[in-house]
Amino acid sequence: MSLESNSNFFEETMDQSNATQKPEPDLASTQRDPEEESVHRALEGYYHAGKAPWDTGVTPPELVALVAGHGGLPPGRALELGCGTGTNAIYLARHGWEVAAVDLIDRAVDQAREKAAEAGVAVRLLHGDATRLDELDVPGPFDLFFDLSCYCGVPLHRRDAYAAGRHPFGRRSLVVILADFWAWGGTVTRSSGPRIRGSSG
Repeated sequence: MSLESNSNFFEETMDQSNATQKPEPDLASTQRDPEEESVHRALEGYYHAGKAPWDTGVTPPELVALVAGHGGLPPGRALELGCGTGTNAIYLARHGWEVAAVDLIDRAVDQAREKAAEAGVAVRLLHGDATRLDELDVPGPFDLFFDLSCYCGVPLHRRDAYAAGRHPFGRRSLVVILADFWAWGGTVTRSSGPRIRGSSG
């Protein structure tokens, strides 16, 4: 599934979110335009129902290979974008990484904090917008950026901000984007500086 098809998925499911559910007010909502607010409500609907399809509770094999496989990366500092309930942030922390993780949905962040506490690992979990990292207390720089399906939910007009927001926080960084949450088909990119590549399906 391509980034475009994932984007279409989000557009189609926005209208299917629970119309009676009202998101809890937050300061960031005053900065979102109608398209961003629609994405936010759709995502809230998934977590409210406990059925976020990308939040499987299973760390993708690409990340496992990158961290624990032959010739894997040595532990460093990692930032996960769109961390959901914390599965991958916790996996990284268990393998010696210093991890910060961001998600737009407060319910997901709360669940991630509970899971990290149960796992006995330290993860800096932040509730906020991955396209506005400059507004968060993000403790860069980082050696690894990890994104599983966050980018595909970012409205088109915010994707440049998403990409630009990585640069102040990266050093000779590895950027990992697994854009397709329906199948493990993401592209792992090693780079000498922050770059972004997505899955072509």
